[in-house]
Amino acid sequence: ETVGEKLDDAVGKAKGKAQDKIRIANTAQFCTIYLVRFGNIARSGKIDIAGSGHYFIDGDPRLFRVLLNYFRTCKLSHNRNTFQIFEDYYHRLLLESEYYELYDIYQKLAEFYDTIVGIQSTPIHMPQIDHYVVIDALTFLDLTILYYICSLFLIYHHKIWHPLKKSHGLIDLSPPREYPHFTQRLKQKQIREYQEAQIEGENARLRNNIMHVVQAGGYIDSKNDYVKKSLNADKRKRVQAGYHQENVRLVQKLHSTQSQYPTVKFESEWEKQQRVKQRISRYPQGRKQLKEPKAKILQIRESIVNVVPTDSNENT
Repeated sequence: ETVGEKLDDAVGKAKGKAQDKIRIANTAQFCTIYLVRFGNIARSGKIDIAGSGHYFIDGDPRLFRVLLNYFRTCKLSHNRNTFQIFEDYYHRLLLESEYYELYDIYQKLAEFYDTIVGIQSTPIHMPQIDHYVVIDALTFLDLTILYYICSLFLIYHHKIWHPLKKSHGLIDLSPPREYPHFTQRLKQKQIREYQEAQIEGENARLRNNIMHVVQAGGYIDSKNDYVKKSLNADKRKRVQAGYHQENVRLVQKLHSTQSQYPTVKFESEWEKQQRVKQRISRYPQGRKQLKEPKAKILQIRESIVNVVPTDSNENT
């Protein structure tokens, strides 16, 4: 007979014995009600329920609604205030669920319920304190059924859920192997060492110079009677002489250059144009001007240097 079948048998017996005290829907809800409701019995040494809290890690907060519905349908009139306090505390824990594991929520609910509810398993009444409410709805038979169901549940937990929780995966999730020639940059390391060696050498040289100056000391008869002169005087003279030679060379080159214009050709063309103008003019020129064209040409050439020739003496 499996553990599940034993739990079903226990639920059936509990349904027959509890009668109309508790309404349950399935085995999980029934166990939830008893394990949370009677947490103080576990602390008294009868049942070790603390190790079975992992059963509710994969549970649903809807399981608690069964417990709340039980308080709503409870026939005892003095239990309604207890239900209101318990329900408020339950909702507050749900709002803080991001800070607690689900098992911690169940455990806190059980502890809180023990502080506000005193469970009576014997005819002797518990002393009523300010926020304590005594419930006499349980009998010794109910506790016996509860102990039997919780024992089966612990067997089921230790045989199935406990090994599953300790099991580990078969997939190797370890990080890959790191190779030094991938992570280390040897070229940059070599360059850095070379630069550091240069810096150390320069520091050593400066340190030796400072030590030599300090150890040499000063003299009383030392005088600064040296001749003041510029260190760049010779260089400045050489540069100035180079500039002078360059200027002389440029002037000589300018004087030695000749004109590249074909002046003879220009003069012959100009004379030809003047003869054509005389032939096609409206009023012919005098005979004297025709016989001496060179004199006219010389006068025009002298005036063309600065001013463009005008047509005041000749009509075109």
